[in-house]
Amino acid sequence: MSNFKKSLTAALAAMLLSFTGLGVAKAEETPSLTLEEFMASAAYEDYVAANEANIDYLKEQNGITMDLAMTLQNGDGEPVPSVVKIETDKQNTRVSISSGELSMNVVMIGDTAYADLDTYKTYFGPENRSKVFSRIGTPTGKSIKMKTIPTEVADFTPAKMFENPAGVQSGLIQSQYAAFGELLKFTEMVKTPNLTDQTQTDYSFSFGFEFLGSVIRADQVSTFDANSMLVKSISNVSAVSQELTVSTNVELITTVTPDLVIAAPTAIFDENTIIRTSNQITAESKSTAKAAAIAKKAAELAKKAKKPVSATYLVSAAKSLKYSVTKLSNGVKLTSTVSGVKGSLCVTAYKGKTSTKNC
Repeated sequence: MSNFKKSLTAALAAMLLSFTGLGVAKAEETPSLTLEEFMASAAYEDYVAANEANIDYLKEQNGITMDLAMTLQNGDGEPVPSVVKIETDKQNTRVSISSGELSMNVVMIGDTAYADLDTYKTYFGPENRSKVFSRIGTPTGKSIKMKTIPTEVADFTPAKMFENPAGVQSGLIQSQYAAFGELLKFTEMVKTPNLTDQTQTDYSFSFGFEFLGSVIRADQVSTFDANSMLVKSISNVSAVSQELTVSTNVELITTVTPDLVIAAPTAIFDENTIIRTSNQITAESKSTAKAAAIAKKAAELAKKAKKPVSATYLVSAAKSLKYSVTKLSNGVKLTSTVSGVKGSLCVTAYKGKTSTKNC
């Protein structure tokens, strides 16, 4: 799995699950509150209640779209923009993620996930998937119906996204921040009317810490509308040290999309075929060393007898090496099993020369 997918999907899942929202808050204020003091404020209690109302409202909607834009600035390098779209009709979800030249597209229909071919070949499937496609052919124009929902996108399923946020919110904040202990400090959470729309409410706060010469700072704001829906959240996060300066800007916008329809792809290729072929190839590879040893031993026996290599010498070589094989008219077959799938290599002789191939 690429570092891009590991870091990006983990960060997005955390934000979407908690609905915390990340943005510029009180940049001039120095965080000084402990985690316990921060969570004890009345504004924080209102914030948790707003998240609960947000979930209750979203559960009543037919379709929801979340658009997230994130830009990472690393030192003097070029900014790396990432764009994410999460669409859900509360039974099914479509996830699209892009960052530079990388992209990932997954559709989850109930308990079944589908990935387009490029996504699957880049991120999912067995490690030897290139060899698998070389053998079975590339299912161009088809989506891969996966055996299970990948863990990388499982947090975007409706069941996860619409959990009761009270426990998720508190648990996430405590689990993510508690490890920093006394190092991590917060500003007070502030509840104010939104400057551009008085019917909306902003909840803002900052947190940060210093560690081994590095200074980490995050300024955050979440905006709820009159229906208590979290419509927008933005963030500035910076990390500064003597060696490196990194900043991340994140903006998440949520909209209700009543006519949203998410359907399963009609042209599909079942991943079970890929997995079965992968296991077969892996099973075959378990016999590679034995096949080479048989061919080498047979050549030695034939040379000693001053005759060309034949099936007889291949059988004698296998017997001498005490390998379990199946005799063939022109050689021997070695068989191994992986996850219940058999894979075989045949070592054969023709006109004094040996060859090995899957069979």
